[in-house]
Amino acid sequence: MKQINQPIVISYIFIFLLALIWGVNFLFIKIAVLEISPVNNVFLRLILASTILYFYMRFTGNRLELSINYLFFYFVIGALGNAIPFFLISTAEINIDAGIAGVLMSPMPLITLALSAIILRDEKINFLKSISFMTAFLGLLILFGFENLNQLGGDNKIEFYSQIAALVGACSYALNAVISKLVPKINFISLATGVTIAATLLMLPFSIFYQPFWLESYSSPTVVSLLSLIHISEPTRQEAISYAVFCLKK
Repeated sequence: MKQINQPIVISYIFIFLLALIWGVNFLFIKIAVLEISPVNNVFLRLILASTILYFYMRFTGNRLELSINYLFFYFVIGALGNAIPFFLISTAEINIDAGIAGVLMSPMPLITLALSAIILRDEKINFLKSISFMTAFLGLLILFGFENLNQLGGDNKIEFYSQIAALVGACSYALNAVISKLVPKINFISLATGVTIAATLLMLPFSIFYQPFWLESYSSPTVVSLLSLIHISEPTRQEAISYAVFCLKK
């Protein structure tokens, strides 16, 4: 009997979990940006997520790899997979609905497929992969609803630019997914922790000098949304991405 590759199976479970969590994110982001700035929405998520991941990493007996090579990937992935798309999506959701943001994220698998073929030498696009991704894309469109699709384009320039920002965020996620596969072998918990800390450091100057986070007002719905994004989504999301990439590279 052919044995099942357990790490590969678990990695796909983590990807499914990631997709489930990702969908909930848009709702909580929409609630949070009604009161606090996108900069601080991103910074507060990241700094608390970094704290959780760091203590979890130490609890599991792991440590950060701090060589120049790993630091480079921490900051590149932290920017492309956290700081940039988080900020773009948060900014976009000031002017567009969470459902529209979800629709604009749906092309990400197709963008990832295209970028993988360009950047990764061993990645080949075959007919089955193309059909699979197109089917998944159509399923996402049906899931989010064609009524939301009719709203694409917006009634004004601000709404249109907000939709473009969300789409650029999807491209950033896609590029991050490809670059993550180039990371040298590392414990997935350490990778998730290093990436989140790096993203936090990237957002820190903006949250201190541009829009000081301590000057914002925080109502109960905003606090609940931030805590939900942090405790439910962010550490789990980082670990899911890192573990999936770690296993799929085998």
